[in-house]
Amino acid sequence: MQIAPNSVVVLSYTLSNAKGERKMIEEVSNEHPLAFIFGVQPFLPKFEEGIAGKKAGDTFEIEIPAAEAYGHRSDEQIAELPVANFMVNGELQEDLLVVGKTLNMRGQDGHIMQAVVQEVGKEIVKMDFNHPLVDVDLHFTGEIIEVREASAEELDHRHVHGKHGHQH
Repeated sequence: MQIAPNSVVVLSYTLSNAKGERKMIEEVSNEHPLAFIFGVQPFLPKFEEGIAGKKAGDTFEIEIPAAEAYGHRSDEQIAELPVANFMVNGELQEDLLVVGKTLNMRGQDGHIMQAVVQEVGKEIVKMDFNHPLVDVDLHFTGEIIEVREASAEELDHRHVHGKHGHQH
């Protein structure tokens, strides 16, 4: 079976920067692969373009310019939040408020996103919500391990179940 919309894709890959001396950013192994529903779960469109039509056993190499990956740094992604947002039971969580530390934060829409502490003041904490890979041209190499049709339940839940996926 070839990768097409609504198919479950299981793959391994190595991600590195595409420009200059290649440095590995992330590795997803065959032992702990990535499993997702092609065209359903949010993924980089250029990555999906690069693996479309492939089948189990195929390898891939994909380069994605920063503008088509996670974009360019934006001052609009810098936020000043009240220190009160970092209090639990009336106590400031000082161990969290370290300049340079990456925190998982819940947005107004309920989604989890990463932000880096930039500055800590008495009343305001300055956070950078730009994606960690902003301004990075990406280079993926990898292998397709499995391709199968997604079940009706997987499509309804919008994620992979069973081996390599979510367990209910």
